[in-house]
Amino acid sequence: MVQVWHFAGLWSHIQNIITTVVPVTNMIFNLVETLPTEQKQAFAAMVWSIWKHRNLKVWEDKTETVATVVERDRVMISDWQLANLSLPIAASAVIEGSTAPLPPNAATTSSSAADLVQWKKLGSGRYKCNVDAAFSSNFNRTGIGICIRDEEGTFILAKMVSFPYLHQVAVGEAMSLFEAL
Repeated sequence: MVQVWHFAGLWSHIQNIITTVVPVTNMIFNLVETLPTEQKQAFAAMVWSIWKHRNLKVWEDKTETVATVVERDRVMISDWQLANLSLPIAASAVIEGSTAPLPPNAATTSSSAADLVQWKKLGSGRYKCNVDAAFSSNFNRTGIGICIRDEEGTFILAKMVSFPYLHQVAVGEAMSLFEAL
């Protein structure tokens, strides 16, 4: 995977951290703390793209090129930036089904303005908790994920739990909520 980091232009940063910081979790947090914003985004997306690459190999026996892994990273960042644009859509316009003009680069997506949902700031001192469940019949496992953010959308806490049995979807989702509480 060193080739991926080279291709993405992040290897020099990673190499400096590898020689001075142990364990791996500390390396990751050190990188996230020290990289400029644009490179933090590239790093986080690349970690996900490498994880996706690994899962495709393990679960589907698919092999990808370095260029494919890096391109997925770039597409993800581009999609994320597009999704976080401030669009001039009032809630009433969405409810009534009318549309507002989209930014020039929004033509690359198939969503209409009425389909886009913007995050709204929570009240002061409030938190938002997102939960999800995943199911693997091949391994007879249920996994759940939890992510908590504050009123600014800033990451607070995350948790992942895996159970050694397969549940129905509704039960897995309920378990996610239970674990979050």
